[in-house]
Amino acid sequence: FTELLLFLLLKQVSSQEPETVLRENGTSIVMGYCFGADYIVVYRSAPDGEQLLGNSSKKNLPNTPPADLQGRILMNEDENLLGMQIIGLTELDSGIYRRECWKNHTVAKNHTEQLFVCKEEISPEEIHTNNEGGTEIRCNSASVGLEGNFVRWYQELHPDYKSTLLLDSSVSLEPVIKEMQGFVEARENGALLVLHKTVLQNFPQYYCVVLKGKTCLSFQNIYLPDRSESKEVFASKGERVVLNCTGNGEHLQWETPLGQINSSSPKNV
Repeated sequence: FTELLLFLLLKQVSSQEPETVLRENGTSIVMGYCFGADYIVVYRSAPDGEQLLGNSSKKNLPNTPPADLQGRILMNEDENLLGMQIIGLTELDSGIYRRECWKNHTVAKNHTEQLFVCKEEISPEEIHTNNEGGTEIRCNSASVGLEGNFVRWYQELHPDYKSTLLLDSSVSLEPVIKEMQGFVEARENGALLVLHKTVLQNFPQYYCVVLKGKTCLSFQNIYLPDRSESKEVFASKGERVVLNCTGNGEHLQWETPLGQINSSSPKNV
């Protein structure tokens, strides 16, 4: 009962806060998708209020986003899958974005994201548990521990995988969520987390983010393989997608709509 309550509390907190999204400088991002909606509207928060970035309902009118985003916004206007993409991300694009999905002249879905555009993405790593079912995970960025830098850890839980702030070393080495205390221990000024087996039962993923002030220096995905039967992944053309396959890396084979990929002779599709 205690473990179930813990995870329900985590999911409730994550639903109340903007979803944290991390991207590397120079990459792109899709501000979510609207399925079966009439049109999509996207805004960005600014000191003087929200700025309109795109409105797919105005098909016969030019899209005039703020000057810094002109030429970098692409609208996906497929009638069953509406989305807006920002390409060529820079650190200045970090901020809060809001997406509205409209259906029958009513907002059917409203979603807010906190975007961090970081200078570097560290290669992801898989979590390996110990004999007791717990584990230790380390943030492998070279920026960790340098003067003025601090670490934030985010946790995503199956099946929603919505980011929840777990720990902010600039504030405390205790978990942000009190219910996690006793299940998570931070060491080495937040660079290392010791996780009790309880927190690994919902196939979590973790992101360590290294910041200096408001500047994101690096982030890394540290994940526990999700061994459920299937998982949907949505992405736009040009956006990078990581698909994790459990195995030793020697005899892995992927079947894709564009052909077969073997670990012994990988290729781009």
